[in-house]
Amino acid sequence: MIAVTDTPISPAGRVADIVLLAERKSAAYFKSLTSAVTLVKCLAGGVSLNNRCSLEMLKSFDQIDNEWEHFLI
Repeated sequence: MIAVTDTPISPAGRVADIVLLAERKSAAYFKSLTSAVTLVKCLAGGVSLNNRCSLEMLKSFDQIDNEWEHFLI
C-alpha cells in the first residue's frame, strides 16, 4: 500500500509499504492539501500510462476535478 501523508507515523504511514510525504504548511491560517493532491494526481497519471482501463478512469477523475473548479474562490 502507498500512503500519502504529512508524517510517516500517521495511522496510514504506519501500515503502508511506501510512504510519500506531503507537507501541509501554508501561508494561510489553515493547512493546505495541495501537495498531497498533486502527489496523488502524479501517481494516477503514471499508472494510467501503463493501462488503457486506468486511462479511462483518469479521464473520469479529470471530469470530476473540472466540476470542482466551480467552487474555487
